[in-house]
Amino acid sequence: MAGKLYMADKTFPFDEDIFFADYQDEPDLVKNVFVTSGIMVDDPLIKSKVNAGNQFTIPFYNALDEADEQNYDGVTDITLSTIGASSQTGYVYGRAHGWYADDFPQDFTTANPMAAIAARAAKWRQTKRNKRLAGIAEAVVGAKGMTDHTVTVNQLTATTLSDAAQKVYGDNKSSVKLAIMHSSVAQAFEDMERVDYLKYTDPNGVTTDLNVYQVNGLTVLVTDEMPHTAATSGESAKAATYTTYLFGEGAFRYADIGVARPVFNGRDELKRGGTSYLGYRLREAIHPNGFNFTAPKETSSSNPNKGNPVISPTDAQLATAANWSLAYSEHRAIPFMKLVTPGVA
Repeated sequence: MAGKLYMADKTFPFDEDIFFADYQDEPDLVKNVFVTSGIMVDDPLIKSKVNAGNQFTIPFYNALDEADEQNYDGVTDITLSTIGASSQTGYVYGRAHGWYADDFPQDFTTANPMAAIAARAAKWRQTKRNKRLAGIAEAVVGAKGMTDHTVTVNQLTATTLSDAAQKVYGDNKSSVKLAIMHSSVAQAFEDMERVDYLKYTDPNGVTTDLNVYQVNGLTVLVTDEMPHTAATSGESAKAATYTTYLFGEGAFRYADIGVARPVFNGRDELKRGGTSYLGYRLREAIHPNGFNFTAPKETSSSNPNKGNPVISPTDAQLATAANWSLAYSEHRAIPFMKLVTPGVA
């Protein structure tokens, strides 16, 4: 007979049908497209520049000034110019989490929750990183000086991606290589027959379509994790809108700063008859190239750091546009833009 086994705050299914059966896995539909797309690249320079706190500063040279040449006529003196320099500043954040599993339920079922946790922990952490990167992306495109990097259109056409990239980057529109979009937008392009599937030819000369395609020359990745607004009805009815991001290579830099003990595990033999736990700690940086991050002040009265810049910014603080500012003098040097469109009709 079907029933439940209650242990502390956990409930386990228990009946004759599952007594000797293995637990099955709930499908995990999260794709983590942002962190696997290539828009974020490892940058060892960040780790070398982290100061005694959590801040790092990376210097860069500016473009040469638009100075006039001198006439070389044997009379006119040659004027010397120099090159300017600036820097971009980022911040390291720290995160930690852990899980536990009790021994007792395993005496009544074939459940092995700790093995299941261990098998899922890496992707769970990657999903958190993916959401963090998406939040930073939305924040920096809304930062001061980035107004022109958001393009809104009321109708999708066959050339929408190309037209939007040209509007932002002009003759440098080829700097964007990748589009990440909602499936509704991707379906609209498919319906317009604007999707070009990449092909693979095996050693025997057989060519097949890959499940990767391009639209207007941009490689497309599809995920329903993209921001979107639902349609409304009534007198002021509005169609649903979807955000598409266009990226260039290396738009975001990443560094694993490291901690003394990144992984921990242990047991408590007394608690609830015996329980095991495992977890992780990390310090890392995700930095949009060409920006400065200004850490907000700590406001918690219980925190001894109150009044000073936070030691580790939260995801909400990293996703706040006001905390980011352009470091580059030319906004078109930022290989990242936002496109807001309707989806499939």
